[in-house]
Amino acid sequence: TYRAAVGYLNQGKMEDKPFDPERAPIITEAFDLYKTGEWSLIDLARHMAKKGFTTAPTRPRRTKEEILADEDDDDEEKEIEKVSQIINACGVQRILTNRFYTGRILNSEGEWIPSISHKRLVNDDVFENVQLMLKKKKTSLYYTEKIEYLHRGKVRCAECGRLYTPYKK
Repeated sequence: TYRAAVGYLNQGKMEDKPFDPERAPIITEAFDLYKTGEWSLIDLARHMAKKGFTTAPTRPRRTKEEILADEDDDDEEKEIEKVSQIINACGVQRILTNRFYTGRILNSEGEWIPSISHKRLVNDDVFENVQLMLKKKKTSLYYTEKIEYLHRGKVRCAECGRLYTPYKK
């Protein structure tokens, strides 16, 4: 009963969510490119933008001033124009982690079940490979076991200004 993900057309019916002929091939290509491990999210976002990929057109949020102005002017009904956005790295990550593209929807218990309303855009194997690549590239700047040294956090590097840390990197 909710909106379809980017790459599918929202036609006002929940029974049928066909592929978007402009965006669906680019999304399929993005999954295929990212699973190779040679692409970063930023590079993939740039590549998709060069191919003309944008988000589905939506109305932008109104500012407080616009909301207050609308309350004053009840006579005029202004149509807010829909706007498409260029994709960024966060948007690419949202696409790559969305199981909707495997032909599933989220049910009321929070489980992903096969969908009747839309077909899959990406195979399960490709989706799982992409998830592995995302986990593999995810690095943390925090250490799980901190080593207690006398000057830890008190001495700074003269060149870069970073705090001294005794870990090998």
